[in-house]
Amino acid sequence: MLPGRDFGWPAVVGIADTPEELEYAATHADYADPLRQTGTNNLGLVGGSFNPSTRYGPNVQLHYFYGERHTRRVRCSAMNTARDGFTSNALFAHYFPSDITDVAFTPAGTLYVACEDAVLRLVPTP
Repeated sequence: MLPGRDFGWPAVVGIADTPEELEYAATHADYADPLRQTGTNNLGLVGGSFNPSTRYGPNVQLHYFYGERHTRRVRCSAMNTARDGFTSNALFAHYFPSDITDVAFTPAGTLYVACEDAVLRLVPTP
């Protein structure tokens, strides 16, 4: 990730591409475009946590998990070796009972998804 960087909010939404946003980016030395954006879909990315274990399978250990508030989905993204960009993005879980507000792993590797009306623990399938 890019610690200490200025992602421009609220002057820049997503990747800087309008004249005003490009001016902001040019005049702020610590500005950086986001690693993930949703474009005009406004999915409302929420939460975010790295998977510390193989509890959900070895292929998603150390992947970054985040929620999409309004679509009620949890997605899983693999990062590149430099850890400054993503190499893949896949649906991990969906059909939550209400909008997602947070996604987090415990140190032991259990994934919890907080929704507007419930906090759910995801149980791996055998």
